Amino acid sequence: MIRPCGPAPFARVFWGAVILTSLCGIGSPGLADTEPLEGLEIRSIEIVAPADADRMTIRDTLRTREGDLYRSAAIQADIAALYGLGRFQNVSVETTRLPDGVALTYRLTLRPRVVKITFEGNPAFSDEKMLALLETQVGAPASPYLLKLDREVLLSHHMDKGYVFAEVLQTTRELPDGIEVSYTIEPGPAEASHGSGPLQRQRGDTGQRTAQGHGVRPAGRPFRSWPI
Repeated sequence: MIRPCGPAPFARVFWGAVILTSLCGIGSPGLADTEPLEGLEIRSIEIVAPADADRMTIRDTLRTREGDLYRSAAIQADIAALYGLGRFQNVSVETTRLPDGVALTYRLTLRPRVVKITFEGNPAFSDEKMLALLETQVGAPASPYLLKLDREVLLSHHMDKGYVFAEVLQTTRELPDGIEVSYTIEPGPAEASHGSGPLQRQRGDTGQRTAQGHGVRPAGRPFRSWPI
């Protein structure tokens, strides 16, 4: 199993060595198990994944092939590439020493899929409009990275439309068949546009606005430049 492992505590060298051996997946301390694998020929590659995983895509993503020489850096690159697909929650590789080389087993678990998306609060736009802005749709894997981008897209869309104080809260909930994603949206008041961009009301002063970095003086009040 390829995974990071740290040094054993100095005060408990023997038991620390036993724990370290177990964590690193070395197995029994026989010579065949502890021989370095670098440079050995890869005799077989097995993929262990759920039935609905796309095995053709998995194999096409792997750069390592049967007959190649074992290189730990190449295996780590394979793991990174599989995670990069955004479909898998866990990826690990087990190695088995053979008399004439090494066998690899890739074990993968899929991310749960999004089965429901809801919008709550007081959104300024229709559910259909906001849903069309999202990268993650119903049926897609629940990627934390893409879900974070989706929240930022919704927030940016509201601000671009003049809702400069909009707030977007995103929550997820596990269901028996997948993940529900909920967005609670409070757009706040819409700002009037002026010139080429929206006026942004400054917090703490309801009478003063700024546009493009220049002070805008309300009638009857002394001029003052307000920082953005």
